[in-house]
Amino acid sequence: MKHILLKIIIVFLLAATIPPAHGGWFDKKEDPTQKRLVQVEQELTQQRKTNDSLSAIIGVLGVGCVLLLVIGTALGAKVRRQHDHQP
Repeated sequence: MKHILLKIIIVFLLAATIPPAHGGWFDKKEDPTQKRLVQVEQELTQQRKTNDSLSAIIGVLGVGCVLLLVIGTALGAKVRRQHDHQP
């Protein structure tokens, strides 16, 4: 039991003395490369939104074209059959 308590105390002492880690690539001060990186990320996000909406529109147009192709083929076959039966 003493060993466990001693280990817990050591861990807490080490955790209290270690400085907090800074996550990220840049220091806290303003950096021009950080500003540029943020700007590029925002541009990419905007482009992705535009591309996603265009992809949806293109998909709908593609499905519509296939549907019109099927309808046109069916109508053409029906007209051809009716035309073949007439003398």
